[in-house]
Amino acid sequence: MIGGSIKEAVDIFSRVNSKGAQITDDWKVSALSFDKERDFRLGTEIDILLNEIKEYNFHKISRELIFACIKNSFGKPFFDQAKKSSDLEELASRAEFVDVTRNTLLNIKRSIKFLFEDCYVVDGRLLPYSIQLIFVTDFFSKIEFPNQIQLNQLKEWFWVTSFTNYFTSNLSQQRMAYNQFQNFINDCNVNPIYIEPHGQYWLVSNLLPKINMKSVRAKSTAILMLKRIINSYQLNLVNIKGFKIYTLFDGLNDVRKLNSVENTILIVDSIDIKEHLNITTSTKSLSYLLDSDIDLEPFSITLDMKSKFMNNGNIEELLSQRRLEIQKSETEFVKQLDLDYSPF
Repeated sequence: MIGGSIKEAVDIFSRVNSKGAQITDDWKVSALSFDKERDFRLGTEIDILLNEIKEYNFHKISRELIFACIKNSFGKPFFDQAKKSSDLEELASRAEFVDVTRNTLLNIKRSIKFLFEDCYVVDGRLLPYSIQLIFVTDFFSKIEFPNQIQLNQLKEWFWVTSFTNYFTSNLSQQRMAYNQFQNFINDCNVNPIYIEPHGQYWLVSNLLPKINMKSVRAKSTAILMLKRIINSYQLNLVNIKGFKIYTLFDGLNDVRKLNSVENTILIVDSIDIKEHLNITTSTKSLSYLLDSDIDLEPFSITLDMKSKFMNNGNIEELLSQRRLEIQKSETEFVKQLDLDYSPF
């Protein structure tokens, strides 16, 4: 377009392209905030971040989520943000936009490093709630050098919000949760977790039938499974390239049993664990481990369960016992968080 402003160009392109490729808000702001003198283009800055967080296996998170973290850093909570063009224009025109954005992108990376190393979210697909990244980024943006007490509280907050329906409540409760977290940022003596006036502890819902990456509850189970493996084998996080999903028994007639949580084994994608378990590229089922000397306790298969199966070959019994073992490990873990577990 010859003549006119960048704003007018963005408006025209959005209208012309209304039935074409999706143009996300970050691209619009990228055009509106382009700064040649400071070598700043939001789209490029986000591309650089996505490349940098490959080492934490988070490079497939959405650009929209990154942009939500940026918008939240300007003082307006994420749940109060509208998507009106005027709001985007006002945001992009702020004198501090470049500095605040670059600082936020840095703290998104710090947040992802924390989630990866301290909370065992070894892959972006496992993040239970996308909102959690907005909260954690806000924490690191406002606390440059958190102490160990604050980091421990943040870890506990992550697990509690993951295992409960913390962010599926109504907007009013989300506001209260956000305000509570802000109070914690300002004072580490404040509990970051919002508890309703009734004083009741959060209830952890029963174990789901299968591991589903679209379910917050299932992701929480998956992360806890991987946490147990990483700690049991003292794996080097640097070597972890995400996770793999295997079945314990292959070829079960009932599809529900084949894909059930008790027949699912999650393995961190690490050369160390693959070599230990003799996993190759063609491996799908891990039933061969039951006839080995490998300790399967980290996979919720006790020595007694293993021994009984080798004697009677009863698959149903083993899977039933393994489900109970998974429930047991979850119960023990959430009780440490003062949560009530309802396995049935």
